[in-house]
Amino acid sequence: MMGVTSSHNSTLTSQVALRVAIIVGWLFVIPSTSEADCQPISLSRLILQQAYTTLRSGNNAMARLLFESVIELFPESPEAAESLFRLAHLDIRERYFDDAQQRFEQVIKHPSAHPDFVARAKLQLGFVDIMKFFTRRWWRREAGREEQMIELSGREAWQHLEKAKSTLEAVASEYANKNNTVVAVAKLGIGEIYLLQKQPRLAERIYWEIVRKWGVKELPLLLLAHYGIGVAKVAQSDEENAIGHFQWVVQNFSIGGVLENMVFVPPDFKVKARLWKVNCWVANGQKDHALLEAQIAEQEGRELLMKVTLENHRQSLRRWIAKARLWQGALLREIGRNQEAEKILLDTVAEFGDLPESDKSLLLWSLEGW
Repeated sequence: MMGVTSSHNSTLTSQVALRVAIIVGWLFVIPSTSEADCQPISLSRLILQQAYTTLRSGNNAMARLLFESVIELFPESPEAAESLFRLAHLDIRERYFDDAQQRFEQVIKHPSAHPDFVARAKLQLGFVDIMKFFTRRWWRREAGREEQMIELSGREAWQHLEKAKSTLEAVASEYANKNNTVVAVAKLGIGEIYLLQKQPRLAERIYWEIVRKWGVKELPLLLLAHYGIGVAKVAQSDEENAIGHFQWVVQNFSIGGVLENMVFVPPDFKVKARLWKVNCWVANGQKDHALLEAQIAEQEGRELLMKVTLENHRQSLRRWIAKARLWQGALLREIGRNQEAEKILLDTVAEFGDLPESDKSLLLWSLEGW
């Protein structure tokens, strides 16, 4: 049953964490400027621009105040609707999922909201329910009461996933023949849900539909769809064919891929695809190939880290670099190169001591049998 607690002791499995990468990033696209900066500058837009500048600097609390100021001072303006949309994103980051969904509903009903924001708000309603399924816990604010942590039972979590699928199917139907990008993003979410529901064949069918209908000229869609096909094939124990789709992602990845501010390919996406290939090589018994892939994943991750400036992107890349090193340590140990394994594991502890992968490296190093 849904309960209230003040602690959080649930964790995602590594495979589930990889799968959620398909949607991670869509919720957090921050434009370099407001989408309507070509309009004459008004006071509401000046405040909105300052909010974006503050947000990019990492001062979320001040950005929130500025977005709220736009809504309070100019409630009927397009900028107010845009501010509601951005506040919803901040709520998601802080795990106020109910508040985020309420704000998206307000965007949809706002009389001056740009149609693109309305479409994106409808999509996000579904994606937030997927986030609820993954986290199982989020904060709830109620007037006159202390914040509470809401905890879902397994059954309730699956209900949120069904709700997400219904929402995204409705969006895909509403925007059919109107906005191909909206439909494709909804389909990406539906494919993700099928994976989570352990229906990989249905998921693969959805991803192939995206490739054939909408992905021909849209690289971000193709990257996400091929990634999804690869995950679906792994779920069907078809690692041999999955490798080709992950390799397609690796070969065609470009940093900063964004499609109409709806589809965002995060900087760590290439490293994740590499590590899926590691998993596939291991499943096929080719540990030497897997080790080489993990080494390349680390190298490419470090190269990307030098190009990324946003702190949340840098931290995510650091985690995947640490995971690549953890794979290397495990594989080196398996093939009998124990001294190399010991060194890379201890160096990982030293370099990434602030990350969970540090503890895992230390645990692997401490096991008997060296």
